[in-house]
Amino acid sequence: MKNSNGGPVTKSGKLTSSKNALKHGATSKHFINENEVHEYEQLLSKLQKTYSSDNPLVSMQLERIAKIKIQLERINQVINASFEMTEIQNNIDVILMNKLQMSEDQQSQATEMIASNIDLDQIVNEERMKVSKELNQLSFETFNNPQSFLDQAPPFCKYLHGKAKEHQVPISTYITYEESMNNSQSDLEAKIHFRLIKFMSLEEKFNPLQNTTEAILTTPLEDLLVGAKSIASAIHKMKKIDSKLFIFSQLRNVNQSPVSLDFDVLDKLYRYQTTLQRQLSTCIGELLALNKI
Repeated sequence: MKNSNGGPVTKSGKLTSSKNALKHGATSKHFINENEVHEYEQLLSKLQKTYSSDNPLVSMQLERIAKIKIQLERINQVINASFEMTEIQNNIDVILMNKLQMSEDQQSQATEMIASNIDLDQIVNEERMKVSKELNQLSFETFNNPQSFLDQAPPFCKYLHGKAKEHQVPISTYITYEESMNNSQSDLEAKIHFRLIKFMSLEEKFNPLQNTTEAILTTPLEDLLVGAKSIASAIHKMKKIDSKLFIFSQLRNVNQSPVSLDFDVLDKLYRYQTTLQRQLSTCIGELLALNKI
C-alpha cells in the first residue's frame, strides 16, 4: 500500500523501501556505514560548539545540516570516483605497464600487441598447446598418407576436425588459417586472410555429417602436413612470449568492461546533488535567522 506521494505507508513497506535505498547507497537518506555515522557525529559536535544555544529549533537545524552535509559528500565522492575510474580505464595500458614494472622492450612489445590486436589466448590455448606438444614428439617423415595421421596423431585429427566444424569449413580451408597464424604479422591479419579464403572457397562445401575419420581421409596429405607443422610451432611461439606480456594481456582483458557510471545514473546523481546543495543552503540560512532571534 502507498500513500498519496507514492511512498509506502505500512511498516513492512517502509522497511523494504529503506533497504532499496541502502542497496543503491549513493542516494540513501540514511547513513550507509559506520564511517558516515562517525563523520556526522564529529561535524555535529563542531556545529554545536560553534552555535551553542538552548533553542531546540537550533539543535534540530544543526542535525539537519550535519546530515545533509554527509549525504552531499557521499554524492560528490561517487561522482568524482566515476570520473576517476573512467580516467583509469582510458589509461589502463600505461597503468598496467607501470604496475608490472615492464622494461622498455616489454612495453614496446605490449604496445605492438595492442596495435596489432594480437590475441594471446589464441596462441596459449590449452587444447592447442597439448596438440602442439604431442606433434613435436612425432616425426613428420612418418606421415605418408592421411591414415597415418589418424594412427599416430589422433588428438591432432580430433582438434583439426573440431576447429573446422566450429568454423563450418572443410579441414583444408581451416588449415589456411593455421598457416596464416604462422606467417602473418598479426592475429588480425590472419583472421582477415582466413575470411577471404573462406569466402573464395565456397565451392568446397562443409559436410556436417562427416566424422573425424572421414574428414581426415578426404583431406590431402600436403594440407595435413602444413596444418601439423603450423600447430606444432604454437608451443615454440608460446615460449617466446614474455611472462609479463602474458600477464599484461590477461589483466587488460579483465579491465575491458566498462567501469564508469552510465549517463542516466550520472544525471540522477547530479540532480540529487543539486537538491542537497539547495537544502543545505536553505538550512544554513534558517540557522542564521534563528540565531538572530
